[in-house]
Amino acid sequence: MLRRQPVFVVQDTNVLVSALLKADSVPGRIVEASCDGRVVPVVSHDIWREYTYVLARAKFGFGDKARLLMERLARVVVHCSPLSDSSALALVRDPKDAPFYAAFASVRAAGNSAYLVTGNLKHFPPDDFVVSPRALLDILGAAV
Repeated sequence: MLRRQPVFVVQDTNVLVSALLKADSVPGRIVEASCDGRVVPVVSHDIWREYTYVLARAKFGFGDKARLLMERLARVVVHCSPLSDSSALALVRDPKDAPFYAAFASVRAAGNSAYLVTGNLKHFPPDDFVVSPRALLDILGAAV
């Protein structure tokens, strides 16, 4: 039997926010696939810190939903040492997006199949592996 290589996914924070706002959405399916092992979520220290900070914002009112999601993700995420944020800064429009691009670039540089999934494609350089949530589902096909 052929064994499929894992697909590593760096998820922009907006994907998690959208998933928590509507679990049965496309971002919700991606986050669920991350939690149950169909894709491998990748984070760096900075990405994890941003997830924690943003999902705890009172304006969202996620409360326990965010805490439970973070607990589920903590069990399955792969932590990476990203390539230099300074090189990523030159490539992204918003400096807050540099950690995501740097983590994605480090996973790709190691020869892994990886995608950066975001609802803000315009914030990142054009790349076949920087995709919208819908595009990621299309790429993954029956796996998700």
